[in-house]
Amino acid sequence: MRRIIKVASNEGDTIWEPFGGLCTASVAAVETGRNAFAAEPDPYFLALAKQRLTGQFAGNQLPLKV
Repeated sequence: MRRIIKVASNEGDTIWEPFGGLCTASVAAVETGRNAFAAEPDPYFLALAKQRLTGQFAGNQLPLKV
């Protein structure tokens, strides 16, 4: 996913992940210097994504809105 994000956007761009699932694109976006926004309508996957993002970027300020 990082490779796709890198060739399809520039640092500082915003990546929109409308059905986030586990937010793989959002993780790749942040890791490559992009901004990320994601939405996930399924409460189960939303909880998993929130857990993944907070664990992946512990110590960084990630604005998570549920």
